[in-house]
Amino acid sequence: MPSYPRLTALAIALAAAALPVAMTPAMALPIAAPAVATTDDSSEELLLAPIPAWVEVADIPDQTDATLGLAMSEALHSDQYLITDTGGITYQRLVTRISDRSALESQGTVSIEWVPGRSVAMVHHLKIIRGDTVIDILQKQDGFATFQREANLAEGIIDGQVTASIQIEDLRVGDVIDFAHSIETAYSPMTGHYQTWHYFTGRTRADRLIQRIVWPKDREIFLDLGEDLPEMPETSERGYRVRKFSTDNVDWEEMPDNLMSRYYRSRGFLLSTFRSWEELSGAFLPVYEAAMTIPDSGPLRDYVETVRALDLSRKETTERVLQMVQTDIRYVGNFQGLGNYTPVSAQSVWDSRFGDCKGKTVLLTAILRELGVDATPVMVHTNGNDALEDTIVMPGWFNHVFVRARIDGQTYWLDGTRQDDSSLDRLPPVFYDYAVPLEAGAGLIALTDDRYDRPQQELVLEMDARAGLDRLTPITMTVNFYDDNALSLARNMENMTEADRAKILTDLASKSEENDIRFRDFDVQFDIKGKYARMVFTGEADLVWGDAQDFRELDLKQFNIGRNFYSERDDEDYRDVPLFTGASYKAVRVELQLPEGTKAVRINGGNYDRTIGPAHYFRSFESEGNIVRGYMSTNIRRSEYLPAEAKRWDEESDKLFEDSVSVAVFNGSSDAAIRFATYDDAIAEAQSLAQNDDIGAALAMLDPLIASDPNQVDLLVARGAIGDDMGRRERDLLRALLLDPYNMGALRAASELYIAQDNRSLSRKMLDRMLNKDEDDAWAKEQREALRLRAIDDEERREAVVAASPSS
Repeated sequence: MPSYPRLTALAIALAAAALPVAMTPAMALPIAAPAVATTDDSSEELLLAPIPAWVEVADIPDQTDATLGLAMSEALHSDQYLITDTGGITYQRLVTRISDRSALESQGTVSIEWVPGRSVAMVHHLKIIRGDTVIDILQKQDGFATFQREANLAEGIIDGQVTASIQIEDLRVGDVIDFAHSIETAYSPMTGHYQTWHYFTGRTRADRLIQRIVWPKDREIFLDLGEDLPEMPETSERGYRVRKFSTDNVDWEEMPDNLMSRYYRSRGFLLSTFRSWEELSGAFLPVYEAAMTIPDSGPLRDYVETVRALDLSRKETTERVLQMVQTDIRYVGNFQGLGNYTPVSAQSVWDSRFGDCKGKTVLLTAILRELGVDATPVMVHTNGNDALEDTIVMPGWFNHVFVRARIDGQTYWLDGTRQDDSSLDRLPPVFYDYAVPLEAGAGLIALTDDRYDRPQQELVLEMDARAGLDRLTPITMTVNFYDDNALSLARNMENMTEADRAKILTDLASKSEENDIRFRDFDVQFDIKGKYARMVFTGEADLVWGDAQDFRELDLKQFNIGRNFYSERDDEDYRDVPLFTGASYKAVRVELQLPEGTKAVRINGGNYDRTIGPAHYFRSFESEGNIVRGYMSTNIRRSEYLPAEAKRWDEESDKLFEDSVSVAVFNGSSDAAIRFATYDDAIAEAQSLAQNDDIGAALAMLDPLIASDPNQVDLLVARGAIGDDMGRRERDLLRALLLDPYNMGALRAASELYIAQDNRSLSRKMLDRMLNKDEDDAWAKEQREALRLRAIDDEERREAVVAASPSS
């Protein structure tokens, strides 16, 4: 390995003095071998080295319109990549202008980060250009301070990342900072391979932007260059192949943050030396196979044989081993050294009793295989990536590994980093889009989970109005969390202080007062092992009971839960690009206790069980004695969709929720109470009489009820559906629709009325409104198609008459 000086003060002073001040023309330097062939412990220190010979050194351009007026701007941003036999080198040069005092502090510190054991970091120069003077910071100051900080240690993650930084002294407005450095990587199982990527999705403004790749002629690279980026033609330079783009006056607007992954590729620069997913899997497979070895003797072997002796089914065996790995092996994310891609052995994980996702996976897979279970490590990305089928192959697409187990024709996804997955039948869905199994010949596979099969969050609202409708009503609101949501909350609750709890109560109380609810107490209950967590709020509500002629009514519309799918994009270029929603499943339960002896409880508003786009909405209310119970849920399927579809879904769901739920109780004479309590019976009896052609008796039953309650929609619909008085029927139905525009009973009765009158225009209007609310209504679809066919027949007859007339 070539010997470069460490960045001590003396070494910097001596070596930096030899660095040229003027920029060297690119072709004056022959392309040479990489600076570092392998990595060792010395990579823990920052090296000082001349600019590599393969780098093309650019001139600093004049300022362009793109950066005028900025307090800090990039004059030159040059990224260059060299593919080597062992990996690759990334060279970066950033030239930054300081135009305002506000940028002095933020730009005064220059840093470089790398992971020892996987990479070597080299600084080539750090200069300040002040007018005609060039100040070499490495010669003037003591140099970079190097330190290792494990920022995520509290979360059980060790990344081994080293940071070297220097605070530039006496930085002034008008200075230009010129910093160049390289990172060389070479490590198993990436030995001989290289990957890098950059997405220019944020606001990008620079006077000059350069991306350049250099690789041997006998090697093959794979490049995914976004169509919004400049073309990158290939040339040849001294035995190497080169692709490059250099563009000036760069002013690219920020891309929206709610696009599917594949659309960001339009600003993506992606480079890899992997040809296929099968090659990627094949590179990682030997490393994992070597780690998944269980010795012939020792404690780990003893555990395997103990489980084998239990003579369990393969499903029961898998559950037992998964529980052990999740519970007895502590999670520590070890990303230092080669740990980023290479797992430690199953035996090491067993001995230390901790491991990251790779370590837990090799232990779980090794034990299951020994016990006859078909188990395979699988690489995924925890945030999913819908673009993998159409992009180049890179290990960087994956940040997690877990286990695929196949048992009796069923596939189970086992994650050792989770907790308490004690039953394979209750494993959560995996929303990872794609995976690469580490097995011979395996490529990219699609994962199909797109929804939850049970609520992840449930709100339970209990209101006790037994003391009277006009008094403050004691209320208890319980928020239950299940599965992973419960685990996340439970872990937070373990560390929650009294101040944290008080703040939660204060925040919720301030929001709930808008709905006339005042919460006064807050309690938390959780059980990490049982995946259970809840928050309980207690207080009082000032329920608003409206007065009608013979009853009092409470509106429960606010308990509808739904989802808006449409979101406006300001950028015209992306306005019609598909939107995306993740999976969610939430539910609300309501229980209202009325005063003892309350009679004639009636629930107004329809229940529903509807699917609109990716959402399934359910609502059911019922009364029993003096207790009213309701349940509502919204289950969202993980999906992408067009903005036009989202607008239509939101309109449909809005109409669905306009059919509000209300609870009414009798508040009048005994005769009115009997009428109010028996509306349903009266309607059923009237419909029966009408079917037996006793229209007079049916109307005699409905007329007095409507006279006492002229706004009762069900009564109006029932009367509007019977009799020969078309004018009266139409008035009843139109009044019902005025009160409830999307009442399906009223719409159907009105459709039948207008069809009987051969009023096709109004028939179509009613049928279209029915289909707008429920596009799967079979009767409405059949009648709408019949109207369409009749219109075609009429047109054909009209054309025939015209054709046969003498004038034609």
